[in-house]
Amino acid sequence: MSEKKRKTLRWINKHKKELCAAGVCISTLILLVLCYKHQNSIKALLKSLQKIVNKPSAHTSLTLPDGRVEINPAQMDELSDAVMSELETRLIEVGLHPRRLPKGQHASQMKILEAEKLGIDLMGEYTIVDPYKKRIAAA
Repeated sequence: MSEKKRKTLRWINKHKKELCAAGVCISTLILLVLCYKHQNSIKALLKSLQKIVNKPSAHTSLTLPDGRVEINPAQMDELSDAVMSELETRLIEVGLHPRRLPKGQHASQMKILEAEKLGIDLMGEYTIVDPYKKRIAAA
């Protein structure tokens, strides 16, 4: 090992507590900046979760003796929809596009014919994905 590497390793060993503290401080600072930047989305998410937890329904959640709340699986879709509706999201359309398939898989005969009609060469390892709509977080 070169002398330069040894010096660097000695310096790191000597200052490891300071390096760890700096890492924690930087991580905390990044978290605070992100929370501040997205505070409206976080508030909306917490507000929608509070509404759902306080809302009585036929599929009531179960509060366990240790204070944990167990949500009935039937509520999960309702919870997900409510959270998504409260967040700032938008619906985008994703157009027809090629997608690389995992090794050993091939496009279906129907997709190969569809690609030929559109003048797309799938090159054996691709298929085409039909257009679809996707919900994404608003910027």
